[in-house]
Amino acid sequence: TIIDSVINKVVARLGKVTCAFIIGDYAIGKDSGLIDLVFVGEIDQAYLRTCVEKAEGLIKRKIRTLVLTLPEFETNKKNLRPETAIWLWGDKTEFGS
Repeated sequence: TIIDSVINKVVARLGKVTCAFIIGDYAIGKDSGLIDLVFVGEIDQAYLRTCVEKAEGLIKRKIRTLVLTLPEFETNKKNLRPETAIWLWGDKTEFGS
C-alpha cells in the first residue's frame, strides 16, 4: 500500500531502526492529542525531528518521541509495555513480549 511505502522510505532514512511502536493513550484507543512513539536502534535524530514537525502539522496532534538503543530497550521493556503497543516496524514476536 501507499502507507507501507511511505513508512518504508521514512524508516530507511532514519537509520538502523530495529523496531518502532506507539505507546500511551493512542495505543489504548484514547485520543488525547498526544502520540508517544518509541524508536529502537541507531536513529538520525535530526531527520526524526523533521519528520515529527511535518507530521504534527498534518495530523494536528503533538508527537513525543523516545529513542532507545537495543540494550536500553531491553532494560526498559517492561515499563514500555510493548505487548500493548501499536506496532509500526520490526518483528513484534521478537521484541513485543
